[in-house]
Amino acid sequence: MENNTITVVGGKNCPKCITTVRLLKEADVTFMHYNMEDLDQAARQKYMQMAVDAGQRSLPIILKNNDVVKLEDIIDEN
Repeated sequence: MENNTITVVGGKNCPKCITTVRLLKEADVTFMHYNMEDLDQAARQKYMQMAVDAGQRSLPIILKNNDVVKLEDIIDEN
């Protein structure tokens, strides 16, 4: 059985992050959402490094099973 854990890491005042969360909810996708500002330094660094390693330089960071993915990939699967 495949575990498809979706995590969104965004910013409190990030329009793209707010839109991403809204679109995932509209698509009835189950996900966990974290605001970067609420995470400790180690967690922020971990998520930012994952994004950089995937070639991404901005929020939101969308993860599926701890791999950085694009919103379209999640929506299309659903």
